[in-house]
Amino acid sequence: MAAGSLGVAGLPSVEARAAAPGRISGTVDPSLTRNAEAVVYIDEVPDKTFEPPTEPAVIEQRQMAFVPHVLPILRGTTVRFPNVDRVRHNVFSPSPAKPFNFGIYYPRESRQITFDKVGVVSLLCNIHETMSGYILVLQNPYFARVGADGKYAIGDVPDGSYTLALWAERGKPLRVPAVVRGGPVEVNFTK
Repeated sequence: MAAGSLGVAGLPSVEARAAAPGRISGTVDPSLTRNAEAVVYIDEVPDKTFEPPTEPAVIEQRQMAFVPHVLPILRGTTVRFPNVDRVRHNVFSPSPAKPFNFGIYYPRESRQITFDKVGVVSLLCNIHETMSGYILVLQNPYFARVGADGKYAIGDVPDGSYTLALWAERGKPLRVPAVVRGGPVEVNFTK
């Protein structure tokens, strides 16, 4: 694919050029995420369903925080919430994608729940108001966390035309086109 700039008026430009087979990779300008944790993902793979992993993903309550703070998962994934702190927690979410409330549970106890609807699930603790976290429930397994260096890579991407999305806690969600045809693609989210 030839080098170029894609974008919509008022949105950051996106530079696209060849990189490595079956892979979408690139960098994200930190000003777009305001230095918060971020995830890049393919918004939807049409006419395809994906089997969730058999093992649960994990978000710990550790040092009065959700670890990891942001967890991208495939729809249908079960997430386990172990309490590794020395205090009680009450993990809940008011999010339409998956409202739940575990009630109070003690150190060394764990709860789990399956996320079966695509969307952003905010996590809170009724006991500790400073605790917050996010689960990003996605339609497909083509996603990657953005590293501290601003880089990301999504592997094993089948050929196709997609909408590539950037999500960050403190940033505005962005969506741009990405085409994978017989090779790798580099997509950089820049201002």
